[in-house]
Order: sequence, then C-alpha cells, then structure tokens
Amino acid sequence: MPRTTQSNLKTMLAAAGALGVLAGLYAPLVRIPLGGEQNLFSIYRLQHDPSVIWVALICVVLGAAALGAAALGRYRWLWVTGFFGLSAWIVGYLRWRDALAESAAHMQAQLAGNPFAWFAQGMFDQVQLDWGAYAMLTGAALMLAAAIAHELHRGRALLSP
Repeated sequence: MPRTTQSNLKTMLAAAGALGVLAGLYAPLVRIPLGGEQNLFSIYRLQHDPSVIWVALICVVLGAAALGAAALGRYRWLWVTGFFGLSAWIVGYLRWRDALAESAAHMQAQLAGNPFAWFAQGMFDQVQLDWGAYAMLTGAALMLAAAIAHELHRGRALLSP
C-alpha cells in the first residue's frame, strides 16, 4: 500500500475512534423502560455522582488526545489513548453491571409479596446498554487499530520485547 494511503488509513481510523469516544458523551448510553434513553449528563442529573463527571472528562481528554495524535502523525500515542479508552469502558461496564445487580436485589426485597412484582421484574429486565456505549467501545478499538496499523506499516513486531 502506498505511504499516503497507509497514512490516510491510520489518520481516518484514529479520527473515527476519537469521534466515537466523543460522540458517546452525548449519545444514549442506557435505555430504561418508561425512563427513556439516558446519556452521561442525564445520568449525572439523576444520580449526582461525581464519578460520572470524571468519565466525561476522561472521554474528552482521550478524544482530544487521539485527534491531536492523528493530526500530528504521532500514531504511537494511540496505544495510550486506545488502552485507556478500552480500560475505562471495561471498568464502566463492570460498575454498571454491579449496580444493576445491586438494584435487582434491592427491588426483589422491596417487592416481596407484591402481586405486581412480575411487571416490575419484566421492566427491569429490559434495561440495557444503548448505542452510545458501543460507540465508545468501538472508538477505543479504532484507536488501537490505528496504532496497530502504524506498527505493522513500520515493520515492527507487535509483541517484540
């Protein structure tokens, strides 16, 4: 592949990854029945949890750093942004899953003996991640793909000591 095409591919992968992470800030992350779609800012308004603001700040920094690295041709920095983005997504997902399990246990205790518990359980079972969460995950993966493409283009072994 010619050098300009390879460089364009790396730049496009990095830019798409950065935009995916940044889009996740405003995109719906969680879909709740009867509650609609929730993005980071609406989740913060509901919970008043400062960790949500840290997640948003991390997304902005990672997205801006990846765009800057791509614009300056510093593709090795995409390893850092990609791994931090992927790590942040995994930690956020695990925290979300734990909070969901805790909420389910609390709901079961509160609805014990209630004849309409089946309806509440049915609604609760429909809570799911929305497309914004997957845009963030894909963005982090694309940043890593750009870093891998850079290493392969330079002829470096990915797992060399």
